Amino acid sequence: MLINGKEAKNLIIGGEIFKKSYDDLIGKKMVIDNYGFGNKNVIIKFDDGSEDFAYDPYDKTQTDTIDYYRMGSDNDKLFPGLWLGGKIKTSKNTIGSKNAWVKASDVTIA
Repeated sequence: MLINGKEAKNLIIGGEIFKKSYDDLIGKKMVIDNYGFGNKNVIIKFDDGSEDFAYDPYDKTQTDTIDYYRMGSDNDKLFPGLWLGGKIKTSKNTIGSKNAWVKASDVTIA
């Protein structure tokens, strides 16, 4: 939703609440560019706030299922904006065993 040229995530009209949802992303595939040896431009975050980068030594890209999402406010220092979660391979999480987050703008939805 756009209001005065800005994206609105919540809208209240006549006491009724309208909230933008990204539920349709769950179960879809996200393609992350690895460049084969790790893309340090794509930051991957974990729930504890630690960061890593997308990495798969065998593929230039990795395709992962979107298991969940989180929408942080613009003031959220840890997770601002829309983030997608799943089993993402990183340099420290090489087999994708740990749940990880990637900014939606850094992936392609397939």
